[in-house]
Amino acid sequence: ADSSGGRQLPTSVRAALEQDDTDTAERLVDAALQADRHTADVWLELTLLLHSHDRAEKAVEAGRKAVQLEPARSVPHAVLALILNDYIGPSPDVEEHVETALRYEPDNALALTVAGDVRHARGEFEGALEFYRRAWASAPDFELALTSLVSMLGAHLGRYDEAEPILREALLAHPDWVKTRDELAHLLAFRGRKKEAEKLLRDGVALDDQSPSRWANLGQFLY
Repeated sequence: ADSSGGRQLPTSVRAALEQDDTDTAERLVDAALQADRHTADVWLELTLLLHSHDRAEKAVEAGRKAVQLEPARSVPHAVLALILNDYIGPSPDVEEHVETALRYEPDNALALTVAGDVRHARGEFEGALEFYRRAWASAPDFELALTSLVSMLGAHLGRYDEAEPILREALLAHPDWVKTRDELAHLLAFRGRKKEAEKLLRDGVALDDQSPSRWANLGQFLY
């Protein structure tokens, strides 16, 4: 049995979710959510794990427990805002958690990115862009901030000449970033540089030919 004293997420929860053992996962997650000994970081880990497996309601529940444990800390509010925004879209609840996260940590890259997402959903593209720029400047190693920024520049504002060098610079620093490579490939293809885009994706597969996502991105591009 797992006996972590609340310092880490029981390995059985992660294993059941990753094996898509729905019944076991639900039972273990319910037990985890009822426990009161976990730290905020454990609740955050569970929140993100549930989010990655599309268990929306339970992810939100776990996120709220993290906030309850550490209401004066930026990260729990930022994570909960991300989860809520993904599942229900912009709302006063999302904005409240974003504002709280930024009040405690004005340069929190995740909170800045979610703030951009909220403005994006409202059609406020320039406002969203400003938040994405701040997020990326605050955390150059945070891929979500980067891809949000270049997506806004390219797909929504048509500023491809500005987006391309940002993507190239990031990929040079982080050749393992799958989503960034895919974003750059699509940008190149959109601009008529399909051979260059294909080579970029094939180079990504060569870096890690055991990565399903790299093969999937290449396959979708070729199809």
